[in-house]
Amino acid sequence: MPRIDRTHGAALAILGIAIAASSCTKGGPGPAKVHKMGETVQVGALEYTVLEVDWLPQMTSDGNVRLPRHRFAQVRLTIRNRASKEVGLPLLSLQDEKGAEFRELDDIKNVSDWPGILRMLKPDDTLTGRVFFDAPMKEMRLFASDVSDPMNERNALIEIPVTLDVAPAVPAPAGR
Repeated sequence: MPRIDRTHGAALAILGIAIAASSCTKGGPGPAKVHKMGETVQVGALEYTVLEVDWLPQMTSDGNVRLPRHRFAQVRLTIRNRASKEVGLPLLSLQDEKGAEFRELDDIKNVSDWPGILRMLKPDDTLTGRVFFDAPMKEMRLFASDVSDPMNERNALIEIPVTLDVAPAVPAPAGR
């Protein structure tokens, strides 16, 4: 059996502690603030702006109807790269108040402004498009991140409200 001297043993112990500590949190410390939809949110070198959200009962593609397990959350957003180099954009996720996560759908077809799953953004370019989630129709938070520097991942949460377009109530006609 190989012998480990004290210097190597201490280095291995420090490395083990660092690995254990980094695995306890997702991307470092959690975001301190939840941002409102419509705000431009700086996340590392990326700027996220959620423009609108629609909750769809189904999607139609090539004449085929696709039904969700819950509802389709269609999120229209922009992401701008403020870095001096090209960066890859991660897939997004929604989180509910209990921390349940709903990942972005990666199999969307025939949606003109869907950015796809392999997204590269050049310096100072902006991506505008729609991403989709199969999630319960309730208040959610978009988990946005910048993973361009794996040693310094940044995260933020952006509110995804539930808004229903409801026609105003029409008063009943006066009784006869």
